[in-house]
Amino acid sequence: MVSEAEKAILSRHICHPQILNITNGIEPEKYKPYLKGRKDEQSLIFVGGMFYYPYIDGMLYFCREIFPLIRETCPQVKLYIVGSKPAGSIRRLDNDPQITVTGFVEDVRPYIRQATVCVIPLRIAPGIQNKILEAMAMQVPVVSTTSGITGLLAKPNRDLLVADTPREFARRVVELLKDAGLRKQLIHNSYQLIQDKYNWERNLAPLEDIINRGMAADLTD
Repeated sequence: MVSEAEKAILSRHICHPQILNITNGIEPEKYKPYLKGRKDEQSLIFVGGMFYYPYIDGMLYFCREIFPLIRETCPQVKLYIVGSKPAGSIRRLDNDPQITVTGFVEDVRPYIRQATVCVIPLRIAPGIQNKILEAMAMQVPVVSTTSGITGLLAKPNRDLLVADTPREFARRVVELLKDAGLRKQLIHNSYQLIQDKYNWERNLAPLEDIINRGMAADLTD
């Protein structure tokens, strides 16, 4: 399983002596070339397949209830919704001159690089959100709902900010847009978390060991 939470759920339903938890990961080297050259502007980003209902719900919620509150304090802020096959309700958000809906892009990394803050306003969030790991790897601070960080080892107020009401979510985003020191602190902590806990090569080692032991056992049978 990819998280202790999922492991606990499965453990309640099966009688199996061993369930292995292998945390998700990324390849840090893949993101290093994009750590420099960020634009100096107030911009927010969400990345995900925009045909997926939890993402549609999250971004409609954000644009209707949170983004207007952010704009009251930061009137020049921009929002980029990056992901393939956007539903009609998402495409129509592009009519707002401060919202860009890209549709499919070959590479999301240049879009993440330009962002000041990554927003994860998910109310329905099954599984681990690798988009958070990608933002952290590219040193972009994250504001998420509690649902959005399910299964992650990230700690609120140390590695990222967490808020579950529109006004609180907006307040935390504005904090990051205005406070370079806070951004720097979260970036430092979250980037260290990626290096320590979310490196694919390290995280997949237990699985590789199981496969090798299984192959060795087959050869001796």
